[in-house]
Amino acid sequence: MGKEGIVRELALAAAKARGLRQDLNDRYTRQFVQVLSVEEEIKSTLGDLRPFLNQILPHERNRRWREAMETIFARVSDSEHTLLCLHNVFYRRSNFFTCTDWELLRRYRPTVMVTLINDLYDVWETINDRERKLATNSYFHLPEILAWRSAEISATESLAENLYVRPHVYGLGPDRFSSVRKDYPALSTAFGHAVPHFLFAAKHPLETLYQLLFRRDFLLVYASFPITKTRNDSQGRTEIDGYRQRLFESGFLTVLDPLTIDELRFIDSWQPGKPALRPRWPLTLGPPMLEEIPLTTDPFTGYNELQFNSLKSSVERHVEVRDYKMVSQTMCLAAYRPFYGGVLGSNVPPSDKPSGGVDKELMYAVAESKLIYAFHPPQDRRDEAQVFSSVSFAVSPTRLEDLLGELHKVQQQRTSRSGQDQNYTWE
Repeated sequence: MGKEGIVRELALAAAKARGLRQDLNDRYTRQFVQVLSVEEEIKSTLGDLRPFLNQILPHERNRRWREAMETIFARVSDSEHTLLCLHNVFYRRSNFFTCTDWELLRRYRPTVMVTLINDLYDVWETINDRERKLATNSYFHLPEILAWRSAEISATESLAENLYVRPHVYGLGPDRFSSVRKDYPALSTAFGHAVPHFLFAAKHPLETLYQLLFRRDFLLVYASFPITKTRNDSQGRTEIDGYRQRLFESGFLTVLDPLTIDELRFIDSWQPGKPALRPRWPLTLGPPMLEEIPLTTDPFTGYNELQFNSLKSSVERHVEVRDYKMVSQTMCLAAYRPFYGGVLGSNVPPSDKPSGGVDKELMYAVAESKLIYAFHPPQDRRDEAQVFSSVSFAVSPTRLEDLLGELHKVQQQRTSRSGQDQNYTWE
């Protein structure tokens, strides 16, 4: 299932929550929500996306893209909510290109943007399995997929930040801007604020994406917890999964979970002819929008030790930056046992410093002025006074129930401030 499939499932979930028929062709459902796709419109015109991707004249690609958007505009006004699917950046024949027409997108007036991402290895398997079945000259290597994803994220961040012109840049205060909008309604569509942009892993449950876009009364949190220390220990994984499940089932949180994209699972050292990856952390939060795709061939075939270590370093850097982005797009960070180990740590030795990943995420949350909470039981508080710790910035209950209670207070406070008639979508 591609992005269009995910978005259709989201639209059906929204229709169900509204009490409408789960049929996107139903008249009343379409009046509420509609799924539109630039690439699907291009395919319906050309019969296949390949002629568009293979077009060597940029102005012809751009023309096709604009024609697809014009077709979409004819249907946009029919619905309360429209979900538009598109690739902001394409990758073909070792080159990146974009056809996104900012003027047309301003006419569409997006209020939120979401970049869907999936595990690197799943993307590799999906593309190359499709290529084995029907050759389209779309074979990808792992570094190319990393680069394409990075380009897509960066381009969409820039688009979201700069799509609309800020009125104050031209000295337009609220009163003057209201006058401009009244006298020049067509011109006013160029003005607006930065569009919220979310990086979202496709192995989250559908419910999480629905909450992100249709239940803004839920508190958006990033779940931080030790992964490396617990990955190879069944008791540790069970404990971490229990924490993740408690957050997910809270009934008032929208949880961005770092394990919904699990790429940093390399073996410790390169061994020719041996598997280069450990098993993925099991998907336990509920049915993911995209299940894990088993590898049918080895993506590391032909690699030597230098290439393996180079890719491993690239993935490490991508994971760190990606997790920072996910922290920055939430309201608060909820950490679990940053000093995991010791008496409560199964086979993990005790530690006098936080888990490396959790520590970095905590400090990044501090820099981003996020609210920070950490479940930090007394058994983990070992020699803390002797060492500067990022945990000192967190509200640190010693019971998990108290952590959830503090998060619930924040959610209730935000909801009461917004009022009872608040629209909890991004419209």
